[in-house]
Amino acid sequence: MSKIFELNYQSLYEINTTPEAATATWSRIGAGITSADPSNNESKDQTNYLDGDGYAESEIIGAQFTLAFSGHRVHGDAAQDWIASIEHELGDNRKTQFRYTDMKGNKKTGNCTVVDVDFGGGDAASKKEISFGIDVNGKPTVTPATAATDLEATVAPGTVAGTTSFTATVTSGSGNSLAYKLKSATQGTVYGGSYAENYIAYTTGADIAATAGQYLCMYELSPYKHVVKYDEVLLTSADIKS
Repeated sequence: MSKIFELNYQSLYEINTTPEAATATWSRIGAGITSADPSNNESKDQTNYLDGDGYAESEIIGAQFTLAFSGHRVHGDAAQDWIASIEHELGDNRKTQFRYTDMKGNKKTGNCTVVDVDFGGGDAASKKEISFGIDVNGKPTVTPATAATDLEATVAPGTVAGTTSFTATVTSGSGNSLAYKLKSATQGTVYGGSYAENYIAYTTGADIAATAGQYLCMYELSPYKHVVKYDEVLLTSADIKS
């Protein structure tokens, strides 16, 4: 089996930019960000006991999940603009909620404090450098990835010979989009929140050149290329325009 390396850009970091509102506004921390460094910041006790023959035992007695971000200032980006607006605030005005989704769709969420905000600096002929941190308050909630919600899609022959098509509706007001892949074998379980690659953007009802025996993999994707909904159909001759 080939190795699958997780790449940093496949991670999704989001912050609630309206913490005072009843409904969260999740904004991506991504534009202009060149580095994200998560750490569990473990507190470790090392103690030597008489029965250890001179060797110590370690216990993890505390931790805090934190993330350090750095990059360049992008005006108009919702996450950066909100963080810049609280640079000189204290106390509860620095607190909000945070969530992190990895390429497989596993999530970590929690209440957090925005720390070490520095939105200035750098050389004269360079982009303005910024940095800030997210300190999660208490133990983060870890949610393992689960199968994506089923995309309600209808597959039908296309309008041109040798094509198929599908119709589906994305979640209203979400900014989500449709996409597809054609594969020779099933993809198996596709997880909600996982990062999607090698797909083709799709407009509902458009023709797709295909042959019977291929698997039509249909997606609803978030604006950040993560899977929201998914469905898969093994195409038959009845699904192809003759």
